[in-house]
Amino acid sequence: MLRGVPLFAGTTDIEQLAIIIRTLGSPRLNQWPELTSLPDYSKIRFPNSVGIHWDNLFPSCTHAVEISLVSNLVVYNPKNRLSASEAVEHNYFH
Repeated sequence: MLRGVPLFAGTTDIEQLAIIIRTLGSPRLNQWPELTSLPDYSKIRFPNSVGIHWDNLFPSCTHAVEISLVSNLVVYNPKNRLSASEAVEHNYFH
């Protein structure tokens, strides 16, 4: 959306997960308690990654409202993610 290319462009599911973790940082239980209930949780060892700050990920983005939208959509915990109806009401679209 902001760069014109996929944000998490992995060629396999494992590569895509690695890119997501490298970008967002490691998922944390205090932010997403239901993480441990995912079917394959015990099969994955998450690296300790702090992620990339959105401003560094989109250096050419000059409008904070754009980063605000993306950072509220791309969140591990679905309970903390904007819904579609909330997203279209975001200031980015107005």
